[in-house]
Amino acid sequence: MLGDGKCAENFCYARITLMPISALNDEEQRIIALCLRAAVDGPFFPDGEFHSLFGMTRVEVLSVADRFPDVDEFDDEPGSNEDTWLAINNCLLNLLGYPRGNERVWEQWIPVSPDALDQLFMKWKGGTPRPGASTTFAEK
Repeated sequence: MLGDGKCAENFCYARITLMPISALNDEEQRIIALCLRAAVDGPFFPDGEFHSLFGMTRVEVLSVADRFPDVDEFDDEPGSNEDTWLAINNCLLNLLGYPRGNERVWEQWIPVSPDALDQLFMKWKGGTPRPGASTTFAEK
C-alpha cells in the first residue's frame, strides 16, 4: 500500500505495479509532462467527454501537469498522489487509445511516436510492451 510509511521500489495501485516517477529518466519525465499538457491544452479530448475519459476534470489534470514531475510519490492523502497516478495513467491510456485521426496534430503536441509512448506507458506500469513496439524514446 502507498500509506505504509515505507519507501518502496514500486507502488501498487489498482493491482498494477507502477514505477515511481523518480525512477524514470529526465527524457521520460519530459515526455509525460508534455503528454499531460497535450491532454489539457491540446485538441485531443472534447470538454464534454474529458471528465468521463479521465475521471478528473481538466482543471484537476492541469493541477497535476503544473506540479509534474515535482509530486510527492509517497503521499496517499486524498487529492494528492492518487490524482497524479490517475492523471498520468488516463492521459497516456487515452492518448494511445482515443480516436486520433490526425497524425500531424499528434506530432505538434507529442514528441514521440505512438509506439514509443506505448513503450513508456508499459514501462511506467511495470509491464511488457507489445511485440513490435518501438524500443526507444528518441525524437521523431
